[in-house]
Amino acid sequence: MSCAHRLYLPNDAWPLGGKMSIGLSQLQIGDTLEVKGPLGSLILESHDSIIHKGVSQTIKEFGLVCGGSGERAPRSI
Repeated sequence: MSCAHRLYLPNDAWPLGGKMSIGLSQLQIGDTLEVKGPLGSLILESHDSIIHKGVSQTIKEFGLVCGGSGERAPRSI
């Protein structure tokens, strides 16, 4: 899974930085990231397979997950 995100690291305007930015910037290749959406939890098993509600399913496409506030998060990607 590829993850593209804009970093909002601590600075004068945002002393604590962005909550998602800080966590995502610390991830290393091979780390696990649990995502949860309006459909509930799912596990990405491989590039074409997920487990949703305990049932393994084959998928052709995977949707975009956006964090942050407002519409700026998905528009920036």
